[in-house]
Amino acid sequence: MITFFFFCDHVCLSCNSLFLKGFLLLFTLSHIYDLIEYSDSDLVIRYSLFESKWKFTVGQQLPADDRRANFNFNYGDILMTQLNIKAVNHGTTKADNNGYCGPSAISAITGMTTGEAARLIRLESGQIRVRGTHTNHLLYVLSKCNVRHERRSFGLKLHRRTGPTLAGWLKATVKERTANRVFLLVAGWHWQLVQGRRYVCGLVGEPVSIKSKKVKRRARVAEVYELWCDQKVVVPPQARKPKSVDPNAKWRRLSKKLAEKLNVRLDVERDAVGWTCWVNAEEIEGNQFCTSWDEVLDRLETVEDIRRGYGFLNTE
Repeated sequence: MITFFFFCDHVCLSCNSLFLKGFLLLFTLSHIYDLIEYSDSDLVIRYSLFESKWKFTVGQQLPADDRRANFNFNYGDILMTQLNIKAVNHGTTKADNNGYCGPSAISAITGMTTGEAARLIRLESGQIRVRGTHTNHLLYVLSKCNVRHERRSFGLKLHRRTGPTLAGWLKATVKERTANRVFLLVAGWHWQLVQGRRYVCGLVGEPVSIKSKKVKRRARVAEVYELWCDQKVVVPPQARKPKSVDPNAKWRRLSKKLAEKLNVRLDVERDAVGWTCWVNAEEIEGNQFCTSWDEVLDRLETVEDIRRGYGFLNTE
């Protein structure tokens, strides 16, 4: 007689039937959980082998030694992925560049240019120019990029004037600041990011050590948010600068091509009102003045028809 003991929720079972043994084995496996704590809150993540999916419960916290913050799991039907801070991306053009801390923080998380981040902030806030960035507006933009947030205090009293300094906060959160957790901070009225022992903001430009002299460690910490990502970081299409469409581009190209073919000089002049073009061709004397490229093309086609009528085949 072989006896199997299965411990499941403090219940001990025994049996002799091979079929029942197999059933109880599957039943037991379905209750074996890999306990992983997602954060320092009371949220506990469990993986069910039987159901092949992750579950979560609230109200139970794992010992500090069992905490693991770096993993991918299905939170419901959402895949959680690791965030990493990056160098601030100021782009290559003036439109891609914004030197203020809010757009810089978004750039260091998502990889978009600071100009694109500022464009998203303007869409939400209604600002003409982004200089200071309100917390709600910055977090809203991050949410549009699939970056979620949770406010953290770690038992500290955060305040713009009486809160701990950045140096004090870094010292108090040594255990919580693992290399796999990203924190967004407001310290000294300045947005900045901390990941493990790395730090980045709009002033330093690229990740540096938290002990770097570039880090303003005496600034008072007012707000702290932990960031994580649903599925994949995305850049909303609204962040891209719309391509300007020049309605005259086609007519301008055709006009210049035909003018070169006919050996006709075009004199373009600009003034406070707009621009004008003089088509230097004797065939249309008295009608050489134009104010748009489609007019220029029309004049040149007239010149071409006249020359063709006179048999000037060299213009073909």
